[in-house]
Amino acid sequence: MSKSVELLRRLDTCARQMNCDELEVLAVVAERLMGPGREQYGPLDIDSDGRDWDQEGGEEFIDAAVYGAVKCIANQRRKVREGC
Repeated sequence: MSKSVELLRRLDTCARQMNCDELEVLAVVAERLMGPGREQYGPLDIDSDGRDWDQEGGEEFIDAAVYGAVKCIANQRRKVREGC
């Protein structure tokens, strides 16, 4: 059995046990893998990809923290404006 067939089997086994929310998370992650990064860098090839994953991950983590903080502040301001 080829590696891709085995991986698809594993994904299928997991997906069949997931609820709708879990499937949605899986779909979003899969769609993200197919998005702009793939267009810019091509299909992910972990063995030959020269990016510094520690650096990339750190930057993405910081970006997520910024986005989360901005969302919290925006929500707080909205509640104040609405008198909540």
